Amino acid sequence: MLAGNGKTFTCMVSSNQQLSNCFFWEFSHLDGTCFQDFLDLFSKAYPDALNLVQMDFCHFHKSLDLKWPDNIIPIFQPANSPELNPIERLWEHQRV
Repeated sequence: MLAGNGKTFTCMVSSNQQLSNCFFWEFSHLDGTCFQDFLDLFSKAYPDALNLVQMDFCHFHKSLDLKWPDNIIPIFQPANSPELNPIERLWEHQRV
């Protein structure tokens, strides 16, 4: 998940839906280099786990320059599928 406040952006991965085991990293901007740093840091934080990371088709998620760590498997969600994006459940409650 990516969240931004206009000044910083946070990349977050949760190992479960209860968010009891999360990995966060904050960046001043987002690009392929930042995302590579995030992947490397996340991989090192959970070296003994096989990690599935669900993401959208943002240009830096699909960069050919990315070197995916062996313990991270990317899962790209289909375009226009908010029901598959976990953060959409939060926004649904915020709109009410």
